[in-house]
Amino acid sequence: MKKRFLNQVIHGQNPTCRNVKLTVETLEVGNEKQYYLTAW
Repeated sequence: MKKRFLNQVIHGQNPTCRNVKLTVETLEVGNEKQYYLTAW
């Protein structure tokens, strides 16, 4: 299971991610929302 930081919101812009199970975890830090992509 890999986690990588996302600096943008995913809207299916990456065609290679279509066949991959994706879950987005939202961690709120202060007033910022950080998006982490979990793919497996």
